Amino acid sequence: TPLAPDHPLALDQSSVALLGAWFGFAASVLEQLRAEASEEDRVATRVQLWPEHFDLSVDLGDADAGPRGTFGASPGDDAHSEPYLYVTHWTARPPDPFWNDDSFGGASLSLGELAELADQRAGALAFLRDGRRILTSP
Repeated sequence: TPLAPDHPLALDQSSVALLGAWFGFAASVLEQLRAEASEEDRVATRVQLWPEHFDLSVDLGDADAGPRGTFGASPGDDAHSEPYLYVTHWTARPPDPFWNDDSFGGASLSLGELAELADQRAGALAFLRDGRRILTSP
């Protein structure tokens, strides 16, 4: 890191609160998606925070038996100025307009798009479930 490790880190309280709320929301919907996984998906990983990306994700599906994908939530990155949910694929990407994010070849749904929905939780789950359905469609 280019930062001095002994230098005080100034944090904006509203940004910290937003990040905490985002990861709390994300953990909740990702754990629900994991709990809904079928027997074929039971090769699922735990929902976890990855320090190298600082995103929260779960992998579903059996890569040896069929499609596997990563379902996650990022606080934002070089290509995304705000937090977003995402779905990636481990094998060939099934053709579908769902894959809307060329920055990583997957699909994303931004916090701004979620905020416009009457029920953000339902919208987040619908997005993640759509990704799983598209990955597992023949």
